[in-house]
Amino acid sequence: MYRPMDTVLIIILKWPLKYFKKSIDLDPRHADALNNLGVCLNSDSKFSEALEILRSAVKNNTIFYQAYNNLSLSLFGQGDFDGAIASYRKVLEINPLYSQAWNALSFPIIADQKKARLEDVVGSISCREEDVDEFNRLKAISNYQI
Repeated sequence: MYRPMDTVLIIILKWPLKYFKKSIDLDPRHADALNNLGVCLNSDSKFSEALEILRSAVKNNTIFYQAYNNLSLSLFGQGDFDGAIASYRKVLEINPLYSQAWNALSFPIIADQKKARLEDVVGSISCREEDVDEFNRLKAISNYQI
């Protein structure tokens, strides 16, 4: 069955690939271009390719929490639940209020046969004093999803 939205999504995801690749050709350490290329590859379910690209992004910018978040998606897509959990933990160590990581963290925990508890995964992560309420809210939502 033909669905016009599928065509639109394919065009949206494929069109920027050449530009991200061109940016990377000009500067192989360009973390933003690497991350964006990884997002496109993840969206196309090319998780192993995305994994390699996103590892380069976080190697070149060790505090790029969005790239770690996308790396988590690649790992999860390949069935590496422990790796995805560890990568989401890294995201939250860098930015404890990054709600996308909190929301997505429950998926590899649920999928993991070991049934790790959220508290075991994020227990030692802390935040600034003024952010404690928001941090606890995000943690409670994530725990509820599990």
